[in-house]
Amino acid sequence: MATSGSENTLPLDQRELPKRTRVLVIGGGVVGCSVLYHLAKLGETNIVLVEKNQLTSGSSWHAAGMLSQYHADRVHLEIIKEGRALYGEFEKNPDTAVGLHSSGDLKLARSEHEMLDLKRWIGIAKTLGVSAEIVDAARLKELYPIMEVEGILGALWFPTAGYVDPSLTTHSLARQARGMGARVFQECAVEAIKRNQDKSWLVVTSKGTIQADYIVNCAGVWAAEISAMIGEIIPSMGVEHQMMVFETIPEVKALGFELPMVHDPATPLYTRADRDGLIVSSYSDHTLFFGAGGVPKDFAGELLPPEVDRGESKLAVAMETFPALQNVGVRAFVNGAIPRSADRVPLVGPAHGYDNYFLSCSNYGGFLFVALGRYLAEWLLHGESSINLVQMDPRRFDEYADDIFAIRKMEGVTSGHTGPQAGITVPTAIGAGAVWTSPVYGLLKAKQAVFETVGGWEVPKWFARAGDDTKELPAFVTPNWIGAIGDERDALLNSVGTMDLTSLGKFEVTGEGADGYMEQRLTVDPPALNEMVYAPALNRTGGLVGLWRVSRPRAGAYYVTSDSRLTRRELDSLRWESSDEVVISDRTRDRAVLGLGGPKAVDVLAKLGWRSGGGGTALPSGAEDGRIGFVPTTLVRVPYGEMLLWELHTRMEYQAGLYERLVDAGAEFGIKDVGSRALTAIRTEAGLPLLGTDINYGADPRDVGIGELLSLCKPCFVGKQSLMWRSSNGLKLVKFKIDVASTKLSVAPTGDEPVLSGETCIGYVTSATSTYGGGTVLGFALVDSQADTTKSDIAIEILEVPYKAEIVRVDLRHLKTARVKQGG
Repeated sequence: MATSGSENTLPLDQRELPKRTRVLVIGGGVVGCSVLYHLAKLGETNIVLVEKNQLTSGSSWHAAGMLSQYHADRVHLEIIKEGRALYGEFEKNPDTAVGLHSSGDLKLARSEHEMLDLKRWIGIAKTLGVSAEIVDAARLKELYPIMEVEGILGALWFPTAGYVDPSLTTHSLARQARGMGARVFQECAVEAIKRNQDKSWLVVTSKGTIQADYIVNCAGVWAAEISAMIGEIIPSMGVEHQMMVFETIPEVKALGFELPMVHDPATPLYTRADRDGLIVSSYSDHTLFFGAGGVPKDFAGELLPPEVDRGESKLAVAMETFPALQNVGVRAFVNGAIPRSADRVPLVGPAHGYDNYFLSCSNYGGFLFVALGRYLAEWLLHGESSINLVQMDPRRFDEYADDIFAIRKMEGVTSGHTGPQAGITVPTAIGAGAVWTSPVYGLLKAKQAVFETVGGWEVPKWFARAGDDTKELPAFVTPNWIGAIGDERDALLNSVGTMDLTSLGKFEVTGEGADGYMEQRLTVDPPALNEMVYAPALNRTGGLVGLWRVSRPRAGAYYVTSDSRLTRRELDSLRWESSDEVVISDRTRDRAVLGLGGPKAVDVLAKLGWRSGGGGTALPSGAEDGRIGFVPTTLVRVPYGEMLLWELHTRMEYQAGLYERLVDAGAEFGIKDVGSRALTAIRTEAGLPLLGTDINYGADPRDVGIGELLSLCKPCFVGKQSLMWRSSNGLKLVKFKIDVASTKLSVAPTGDEPVLSGETCIGYVTSATSTYGGGTVLGFALVDSQADTTKSDIAIEILEVPYKAEIVRVDLRHLKTARVKQGG
């Protein structure tokens, strides 16, 4: 909780609000002040922060300021590590001190599965050099003498974790930003936002009107209301978060040292030292929302009425775990509103349709993720962040995702402190719940399809066979779907399989300026009529923003398909600086797609009766408009390693009937329904990495095997000049293979595992998959570009056990030969 006292506060700026600024930050909590500080640190000092009340007066002032290092994945930990280092530097100077306590942190494990999860996390820590170890119950008792350790199998011990003073930290960031030229205006409420013809913003505040080239919304529980001023809907909602501050505990006072923090995810609860007592937060089973329908106009971050009975069962566990609590009273109940997104992951990045309106909100740990301010500042100033923030990109949600959607997704979910938990189930797709289904959804569901959510769509993962358990099993155990997916993979490689690919991003580029625009936007020559090309796209700094398949099935139109997960982001990248002479239309929800793969796919298409627009029956070698029977269809040939994949793009109303005809035509060849997991296995075997997972947005294409696809002989394309001057970030993308039999591998990697050369960590896994009967585990990894990956001591460490691996170069040159004309 925040320190009180005027000596910690930033005095009011008595000057007049300036008429114009380059960047306007809205919100004076730790998130807004971090963004302000990092913008100034990167050299942008024409910046203004406005806060409707006082700094910290939203959620920051009643936060616990905890710096727990256990989080869902490597990206989160990298941000936490940088923030912890930043606080360490601040603490060295009395003028910038943040009240840092390096008390350490313990994450408890009460089951064997949770112990395996701790081992997975040790691997993540190793890739970043973070100090951590697993301790047994005896060592746990030494670190936390007042804990009852019976029933606890062990814990993850972080000696460098701790907490900061929320008020000192927020004001330190603001004060340092002001010292570099930033302006901070308190008691300055935003009342309206309008967009000017030059795309700048006119912001009306209680202290006057200011014009801004960029806006960053860091408004916490008010973030949705600020975004609504520009017509942007975000799935952000305030929730009640309650802590109990206990009176002095004699056993704690007698210790002579500060107790570590404790996180008990099985309950869940956390504790933090508070003088000679403890702060305990035990979460209720059901989220209580704040501000549904709008935050009260006069609300200024005050505490909410305590809910004494809330979380009573969890408090009972706390009393058992820390028996000394039974003998003291509660000094204060602290119940405050904090912001959450629908999937409990922060919203960080540009809003859809704007390149100058950014979000940094719904952050479930503003002090923990203070370094996010740097990465957002990079994104705003340079066009991309230097870390992969794809899972935080606000554009993972579409227009359906409002505050009511957020409530529905969070109802019945324990509002845990650490956001999504790692290692509990196999990682799922980006997003927080399906909204759209394709026309064949009901048909596939009747065939025992097991679905996942991808970009708001229901997408089949796999198809259960008779007797298969369709419940998703926890990670670290043999999956229940291996046999079924092995059958699906076998169909794609040896006979024929069909899949629903409707969730693909689909865009059409037309207009008088389409040819010129695509010439500039693509790093390869645009496709000629009936061609299909793989086309990397760059931003202005030479970093990757798209890996598109671009075809020209008819004169006057380009057809672009992209990854399903971030359609809005891909659309923004495609539209980047397009002119009025170019019409870019989103066809994602207009067009359905069926995939047809395998050596017998050609025979199935022949039975269906394909006719091109010119009346011919020869299948296209690229892409072409035509008909299957009476159904207008764009048929696209997609090279996919050993498998040949055909995509049948139609209007939505045709898909169900076409699917039934396709299944009938393929019956004699043993056609099989196929889900995304089998296709992922085929993609990985073919050596095709996934942008946003294996390849970071903003990466240098030459570091990730895509440099060979670029047509550097082109006179000009977006990002070419910057690419020529760009230096490597020191990592290269590689493909690895583990032989299951020889290594006795029993647990497949899921991502973020260390890549070792002897005892040295040289990189980490980005994704992996079984070959489902092929006897190997394959995947991609980012490794030190100077490391010798041909050595015989290369291994992938999984749950603290190294498994010998073979590393091969990612080579996508075969995709360049995909440029084949009809009949060519």
